Amino acid sequence: MLEIAATEFKCQGLEVDYVGLAWSWDMLRSGDNWTVSRLNRGEWRPVKGDRFRFGINAYRVLLTRARKGLVIWVPRGDSTDTTRPIAPMEDLLQYLSACGVTWLEDSSRLQRAAEWLVYWRIDLGM
Repeated sequence: MLEIAATEFKCQGLEVDYVGLAWSWDMLRSGDNWTVSRLNRGEWRPVKGDRFRFGINAYRVLLTRARKGLVIWVPRGDSTDTTRPIAPMEDLLQYLSACGVTWLEDSSRLQRAAEWLVYWRIDLGM
């Protein structure tokens, strides 16, 4: 049951048992690097400088708040919507998998029931 929803600003300095992170197209892998973008007039445009650092920090904060486990929700994308391309999310899934992120045990049922590609879980073993 979801008890609290919080952005990176609300949860900075906070630790919780479990965190659910909804990944977006605002931070993706590009080769061996991360790209941080913002949606502007229907297009994802890369950001630089402070905005880049703020974007990286937002995900860092959200990815490091969990004490017991983390669920990462990665959307499938939509080939008819240019703001939600499929390929970058598939690349992200491959990267997360290479980092050791594993599938939720019942994700096959969830995949069929939703328009989203996958649910991921990191068990921190606590």
